[in-house]
Parts: sequence; structure tokens; C-alpha cells
Amino acid sequence: MGGYGVSVRVSDDGAAAAVAVAVAVAVAVAVAVAVAVAVAVAVTVA
Repeated sequence: MGGYGVSVRVSDDGAAAAVAVAVAVAVAVAVAVAVAVAVAVAVTVA
């Protein structure tokens, strides 16, 4: 996972992996919220 300017070094005994997972979860939550908002707007407009 080299995206988002995050360089993961496996030698950091799990810390980098935890950060990568946290970033992935944050991105997933942001996407889910965006989708929910889009659906709510679409339903409201329709």
C-alpha cells in the first residue's frame, strides 16, 4: 500500500501496519458516508 503518500516499513513491528489499517478504515468510512449522503440527497430530490 504505497498510496496516500504513506510508506510502510514492515520492520516497525506492526506500528506501520496499524497505521495503514487505520488509514484504510478511515477511507472506507469516508466513502460509506459519501455514498449515504448521495443516496439521501437522491431520495430527497426524487
